[in-house]
Parts: sequence; structure tokens; C-alpha cells
Amino acid sequence: MKLFQTISIFFTTRHKRNILVRKNIAALFIIKGLSIAIGLIMVPLTINYLDATKYGIWITLSSIITWFSFFDIGLGNGLRNRFAEAMASGKHELAKIYVSTAYAILSLIIGIVLLLFYIINPFLNWNKILNVGQDIIFKNELSLLALVVFTFFCLRFVFKLITTLLTADQRPAMASFFDLLGKVVTLVLIFILTKTTTESLLYLGIVISSLPAMVLIISSVWLFKGRYKIYRPSIKLVDFSKAKDLLNLGLKFFIIQISALLLYSTNNIIITQLFGPEMVTTYNVAFKYFSILMMGFTIVITPFWSAFTEAWIKKEIAWIKNIMDKLIMFWGLLVILGLIMLYCSSWVYLVWIGDKVSIPN
Repeated sequence: MKLFQTISIFFTTRHKRNILVRKNIAALFIIKGLSIAIGLIMVPLTINYLDATKYGIWITLSSIITWFSFFDIGLGNGLRNRFAEAMASGKHELAKIYVSTAYAILSLIIGIVLLLFYIINPFLNWNKILNVGQDIIFKNELSLLALVVFTFFCLRFVFKLITTLLTADQRPAMASFFDLLGKVVTLVLIFILTKTTTESLLYLGIVISSLPAMVLIISSVWLFKGRYKIYRPSIKLVDFSKAKDLLNLGLKFFIIQISALLLYSTNNIIITQLFGPEMVTTYNVAFKYFSILMMGFTIVITPFWSAFTEAWIKKEIAWIKNIMDKLIMFWGLLVILGLIMLYCSSWVYLVWIGDKVSIPN
């Protein structure tokens, strides 16, 4: 009973914004924890379904397609801040205009990119790009796989704006829940694939790329008919003059996105070209293990983004400084945890994936 009372006080006292942040962090730890667990389960499952080489091909292809995420030129992050500002100021009509305009611009950009990809894909030699053997059948499979994965990636790209609105509304836990739901359904279908089909990159690609997109589409329809009905995008409210507000801020985020792209998405293509697809698997297993640290830090800081936006609009600077000090202390604890994870890594790899893949220090 005392424990229950302590937890209740923790989530119901102090500043209303603090309470909302705490609830989101607690929910995010549960949701992201489950997402990490599913991700860890999927690695040995997919490696066993394919093999180390084909798994490396899949990871590299996914990384290349992820590069196209920069085509929103920071629009999503620009919307996140402008939408939060409009809501904090009670300007709901302006918020709806921002939403409608963002959907229109992003749909237009992605539509053009998808059309261009459909035109040039038949001329791309995916065997050479991914550094695999020049097998004609495999070449055709990779070309079709790239087409399918990129199509669903584009759909997911546009409909993921609903998670931007949820995060701007200080509901990142709900946004992450939809991501978790997509992963759960994907895991179930991959397990079914392992029991009912022989190894196929195409089948795997269809499952992994299509289901998260479908979850976002369904959740977008549901939320715009319910909670965010007043912000539902409308062609009549598209105002390209507001694009300047979204893009001026968005371009700054675009620079950050390009930097992140260079840091995290080029590794796999460099490794596959220098050492072959099999070594991508070796690297990716280690990367997934240590990315738990980055995931943990992201869980904690995510709710604060829109909370900081609201606090800045309301000139509550002392609150921002106080939270920043605490976040820096939390970061320091993660550094220590990282060293412990490094010390235990050999044992963790053995328990996690067995002897299928050897991970050198």
C-alpha cells in the first residue's frame, strides 16, 4: 500500500507539465522496453530464416532506403514545434492549417520521389549496389524487393505525421504504442513465415515494410475521426504561405537529419562494400546491443521536447534549466552503464544469438 501511495504521489503532484512528462516517461519505458525485446527476438529469428549473408543484404537495403527520409526537409519537426506553439496559444484554426499544409507538401514531395524511383529502379543493378553475386534470379528479386519496400516506406513516411502530432501534443507514449503495435504484428507474421515458407528476402521485405505502414494508416484515420477531429487535414485549408513558417524551422532540423544520416545510415553500405554483406550482420548485432543506451536516453528526453516548447512560450525558463541539469546527470549514468555493457558483451552475445555469428571485441 505504501509503494502504491508513493507511486500515486509521484504521478499526481507538482507541476501539471511534470506529471504529464513523468507519465509519458513511465509509459515509454514499458513500450520501448517491449519494442527493444521484440527487436532483439527478431534478429536471431530473421538470421535463422535467411542466413548471415542474406540478413546483411536486407539490413543494407533497409539502410539505403532510409536515406530517403531526408526528403521531408525537416518538415515533420517543423510541424511538431509550430503545432505545439499553436496549441499552447489556443490557436486551433492555425494548428489545423499547419497540419493540412504539412500533409499537402509532404505528399507532393513523396509522390514525386516515388514516381522517379519507379522510373529508375529497372536500371539499377542492386547486385552491384549491395555487393552480392551476379545471379539473374536474385537480381530480379532484389529489384522487386526494393520497389515493394520503397513503396511502403513512402506511405509510412507520409502517415507518420500522425505521430508528430501526438508528440507535439505531449503524448509520445501513444505515438510509440503504434510503433510497438506494428512490430508485434510483424514479429508474429515473421514467425509464421519461418514455419510455412522457405527462406525468401521478398517475403520478409513485404512483411517488415507493409505492416508498420498499415498500422499508421489505420491509426491516422481513427485519430482524425476522434481525438484530433478538429485538426483533421483539409484541402481547403492548405496554405502554402504557411510553408515558410514550417520550412524555416524545418531546414534547421534538416541539417541535423543529414548529420544523423551520415552517422548512422552509411555504416552498413561502407561495410558491405569493403568486407561483404556477412560483416554487416556482425556489425549490426553489436550496434543493436549498444543502441539500447541511445534508446534509453531517447525515451527520457522525448516528452521534454514539446514540454520545453510550451514552457518557452509561457516564459518558464527556470523550469527548463532545472530539467536540463537533471538530464545531464542522467546522461552521465548512461556512460557508466555503457562501460558495464561493454564488459558483459561477450556473454550477452552468446546467450542472445548463440554461435551463429561471431562478434569480435
